[in-house]
Parts: sequence; C-alpha cells; structure tokens
Amino acid sequence: MGFATYRFEPDNAEPSGEHIYLRQFYISRQHRRSGIGRNALALLIQSRFNDKSRIFLEVLETNPGGKAFWSRTVFVPYSTIMERVV
Repeated sequence: MGFATYRFEPDNAEPSGEHIYLRQFYISRQHRRSGIGRNALALLIQSRFNDKSRIFLEVLETNPGGKAFWSRTVFVPYSTIMERVV
C-alpha cells in the first residue's frame, strides 16, 4: 500500500539539534485520495517522530498532485531549488 524513508539530520537551529528529512513517502495509486496518505503520515509522526519535530521534504515542480497533498497536510514551502538545464 505504501512506504516512507527518512533520516535524522543535524540542525544547529533546532533545540533538539536535528530535523527530519522525509526522503520518500509513497502511497500506491489505487489508494490515493482516500485519506490513507494523511492517516499514514499522522501515524508516522506519532510513532517515529516527536509531534514538534521539524520535517523537511522535497516535491518536484512536475508533481502538482504531490504539492497539493503536502499543502493539505499543513506543510508550507520553505525554499526553491533551481537547476540549470543545458
């Protein structure tokens, strides 16, 4: 149905000294838009992270569905990574 991969990274700006980088969060296509993703994210945070943990993730500009999902789960844009294409 889905999976997530993450790592704890050093962060001098955080009182805990680290933040979480959510590298992958995947829900199979047939289970999307049913609330499973939001529930899975809530369970991940509850079971693996502190509710106050700062979590970073990246969403490709070519993935409007992913951007919409993360916006609905109270994530906000933090920065933009730009690429030179030759």
